[in-house]
Amino acid sequence: MKKIAFVISSLTGGGAERVAINLCEFFNEQYLNEVTCDLIVLNNTGDYIYHGPKHIINKNYSDKNIIKKIFYHIIGYRWKLLQIKKKHNYDQVISFATLANKLNIQTYYNEDTIVSVRNYLSLNLNEKQKKHVRKLYQKADKIVAVSQACKEDLVKEFYLDANKIQVIYNPYQIAKIQKAQEASIGSDSSYYRKNKTIIAVGRISRQKAFWRMIKAIASLKKEDSEITLLILGKELNGQEMTQKLQRLIDKYKLHEQVHLLGFKSNPYAYISRANIYVLSSLYEGFPNGMTEAMILGKPIVSVNCLSGPSEILNDGEYGIIIPQYEQDEFTDNITPGDIELGQSIQKLLKEPELYSHYEKQALQRGKDFLIDTIAIQWLNLEV
Repeated sequence: MKKIAFVISSLTGGGAERVAINLCEFFNEQYLNEVTCDLIVLNNTGDYIYHGPKHIINKNYSDKNIIKKIFYHIIGYRWKLLQIKKKHNYDQVISFATLANKLNIQTYYNEDTIVSVRNYLSLNLNEKQKKHVRKLYQKADKIVAVSQACKEDLVKEFYLDANKIQVIYNPYQIAKIQKAQEASIGSDSSYYRKNKTIIAVGRISRQKAFWRMIKAIASLKKEDSEITLLILGKELNGQEMTQKLQRLIDKYKLHEQVHLLGFKSNPYAYISRANIYVLSSLYEGFPNGMTEAMILGKPIVSVNCLSGPSEILNDGEYGIIIPQYEQDEFTDNITPGDIELGQSIQKLLKEPELYSHYEKQALQRGKDFLIDTIAIQWLNLEV
């Protein structure tokens, strides 16, 4: 029997964590006599619930305990992860995201060491960090990139061997997503009105650039003040970006139109009730929220950021893509990009035939990411 472990940093509401949890649960449910899969979590923090074998390294994680935090980063994580590897003697240990990838490589025992890159990495690191990643990832037995664009970035910017990198798209348990959409959302249903609800899901961070869609709604306010924007997600550390978004809402008097609803353990029930899904990120790897919205048949409006959206939407075949903004950083002022984003949203809402077309296209494309098909690619990874 094959023994696999997935390593993630925490159980916070991020895409990488969700993919690892979904794969782990799927292997243990569907490949019961062929595979055992453990989840190794570095920090016991976050909202996700995992049903299955789990090892927590830092059980009493606290951002405020600086001494303990330093201890774990210097020695604690490595020592405990290595002990888990020795005890369970895994065939493969697969890590997700930068910290987990680093520790997985540094604690090599006798397993296949596989790291998974979830973002367009060169846009997320400075030169010193790039050199470190380049040197470290060369030691991995295999690298899994979440999109073709991410693979090309690793080869071009980090000089990594293309033959060592395999592209595997994110997997989705479509039947579970479709069932979950039926759940009640209680009093939050009051936010949905007049079939003009726009939704976005993701961690509140600079990367997600939610300020763009808030200003897009502001640009439409005089013409249509009934459009509602719901943002699902919370900030990982502190409230700096959340406060910036709230100040924008205040500035443009959008209190009745834009709502920051925080993390939701079942985003599907919210997405299914919305009319359009919008992605405004500075960069992505493989945007989970957008893909899950397509599975639920929601028309997409996306900024053409690196990478993921154009690959998933096939350059506009499966959703509306607008050019990447010239202005990347946060600004209070409405930009030409914000206006174009708003116009694309409005066009979908005003043209039923166009809306129906992209609704069907989204459903069709969503089927390509069925977990049954993609899980096999993970099981068949060869180093």
